Amino acid sequence: MKNSKVMVIWAVIAVLAVVFCGCDAVETGTGGAEHTGGAVYITEVVSKNQSVLADEDGDYSDYIELYNSSSGRVALKGYYLSDSENNPQKWALPNIYIEARSYLIIFASGKNRSKDGYYHTNFALSASAGETVTLVGSDGSYASKLTLTACPMADIAYGMVQEGSDEGKYMWFAQPSPGQKNSGSYAPSIDELEFDTVDILINEYVIKNETVIYDQDGDYSDFIELYNPGSEAVELSGMYLSDDPADPGKWRIPEGVSIEAGGYIIIYASGKDKKTDSEVHASFKLSSTDGGIVLSDSRLRRIDSAPMVALEANVAYGRSEDGSWKYYPRPTPGAANSTPSFETLSASRTPGGVYIEEVSATPPGSSSNNYDYITLYNSTDKPVSLAGCGLAKSQDKKYEFGDVTIGAGERLTVYASGGVPKNAVRGSIYLPYKLSVSGECLELRDAEGELWDIFETGKLRTGVTAVRKEGERVYRSGGSSYTGYTAVPEVSSEGGYTEAGTVITVKVPDGARVYYTADGSTPDADSPEYAGAIRVEHSCVLKFVAIAEGRLASDTVTRTFLVEEKHDIPVVCISGDPAGYFSKESGIFSMGNNPGEGPMYRGANFWKDWERASTIEYYT
Repeated sequence: MKNSKVMVIWAVIAVLAVVFCGCDAVETGTGGAEHTGGAVYITEVVSKNQSVLADEDGDYSDYIELYNSSSGRVALKGYYLSDSENNPQKWALPNIYIEARSYLIIFASGKNRSKDGYYHTNFALSASAGETVTLVGSDGSYASKLTLTACPMADIAYGMVQEGSDEGKYMWFAQPSPGQKNSGSYAPSIDELEFDTVDILINEYVIKNETVIYDQDGDYSDFIELYNPGSEAVELSGMYLSDDPADPGKWRIPEGVSIEAGGYIIIYASGKDKKTDSEVHASFKLSSTDGGIVLSDSRLRRIDSAPMVALEANVAYGRSEDGSWKYYPRPTPGAANSTPSFETLSASRTPGGVYIEEVSATPPGSSSNNYDYITLYNSTDKPVSLAGCGLAKSQDKKYEFGDVTIGAGERLTVYASGGVPKNAVRGSIYLPYKLSVSGECLELRDAEGELWDIFETGKLRTGVTAVRKEGERVYRSGGSSYTGYTAVPEVSSEGGYTEAGTVITVKVPDGARVYYTADGSTPDADSPEYAGAIRVEHSCVLKFVAIAEGRLASDTVTRTFLVEEKHDIPVVCISGDPAGYFSKESGIFSMGNNPGEGPMYRGANFWKDWERASTIEYYT
């Protein structure tokens, strides 16, 4: 009897060995694969799905593909999938059929559900560690057993070659084919795969955009420009852009983004992470401390990269015609880098002797020559003739000097008045163009067209001039010098209709203090300092400004909050200094001190030719 029991035990062990171990081995790549030759088996596994196939939730879950090689439908009741050899019956397939010569996708998502034709296992795959994926048939034996190595690359597949001389072998495929016969480039190892690559270049970027180009929200966001040098349009959807080479998958380019042959596209590095009909915004912002910019395909294979350098405001770093990277004081978003460029930032002034020293777009005062102006300086010890030289802000906005000479160490100021004014001063030089407060890139060239100097003014304000000092640009105002502007504070609400009790917070820029007003006047360092959340209980206008040591104050941020019943028509909100609006002495809406007799009150303030700086907001 004892011997009989021993024989029974050994018989059971033998059966188990057949059930869970007995498989026919097939040739494989660097992974491993086995199947019994049964009708249903695993034909493809994607363990790092980032753009191949989305599930019903819109998630790019990893997946396992099954194939029925027989001429009849097969019931899958009693089949199991698993990622553990110790637990081969980890997830039971639902009571469904797989049709003849058909494929079935099972998402290895961990969601554990079967509904509306979508099937999810109770386990997920690990691309970083590798996996052994098994399919157990209804007879209890392995139908397939695949051992995948770690997969560092997204959107490639491990599957069976289904035609040709390698038919039946398991290999790595460069292009997955969910629900279809495996085809295309394949190899025994990932390193041997060959891919179809696209040629897209990172062409230009700006990390301190203050005046170059603004987005639909009115923000001067930093940007990255991509260029397609090829002869065909390229779909960018599913590719990745990052400011960290160690994390190339930081931001995935959304659906519906393409670039025409020979075309350019602007990606705003704004952190807004959105796409509109005409704009694309990445989820990150740029900084000179970033490790570089990297463009990768959907499998996180690098397409192109750009080094990160420190840049001045409104200066671009971009590719020249010969492919080398240079500084461009005049960026060209959406177009070729065709403006003057320099190897280093300090090279923006050429050794011609005469250079642009100071620029003002909004001089204060009311003199007869109260126009925008440009001051040239002769840094040599000899007189320099400007005859035939040109001073331009664009191709069609330039001025050619006549018989004019600047003495050694002397300066010449010319006025950007837009033409010769009626009150012209004899001996003064008036340019045929004006200057913009949003910034200009000015060029000084000799009579032969050789570039002497180029100067990027940056953003300007009333009473603020851009000055070249020891080769660097600084701003001067009120006798003091500043390195630039303080960053604009970020307010938590855009304003408009607001519930009473709403709390408004402000993000204070690094190294700055934020001041605010609640009466419509422009805040300054004498205004109350923002020290925490502000609660809005009634309609009001809040204005904020950031001020940092050594920098000019930021632009003022205005938010009008309407705590009232919504109107059926849009609302226009106008705010400004209350005294300039309503005081008897200077209010433009006031009767004033001597209004005169009615009904016209010709002496009232509102008849006077006065202007007041105002902020206008439009709310739907």
